Amino acid sequence: MTGRGRARLLAWLPALAWMGLIFGLSSLGEVPGDSEGTAGFLKDALGHVAEYGMLAVLLWWALISTWRQPGGRAFLLALVVSSLYGGSDELHQTLVPGRDGNFLDLSLDMLGAGVAMLALWLRERRRRLN
Repeated sequence: MTGRGRARLLAWLPALAWMGLIFGLSSLGEVPGDSEGTAGFLKDALGHVAEYGMLAVLLWWALISTWRQPGGRAFLLALVVSSLYGGSDELHQTLVPGRDGNFLDLSLDMLGAGVAMLALWLRERRRRLN
């Protein structure tokens, strides 16, 4: 493998490792520190938003590193792949005893990915204009 090919492969490792971490956490029957009420909901919601925001950023980084050109396609593809992975994660949770998949969690996953991609897009746009 050439140095360039190795660098492109290494660019994907953080995203793949993060996806593995998400899968592993989703495989736990009981979520450690899970709590009820408003505080529990907010903690869970922020967790989903942050988790999938980070996944989208890592996927975006892998895509621009692989394609060697920033652009709208990388933002959109990172958003789509993050959302699809969120859907597969919710489906996976329906198979784990003590867990359930639900549309609200998927919506929060998609929100996190969307906010992250919007923030990166605005940053890139501002950088190009300066």
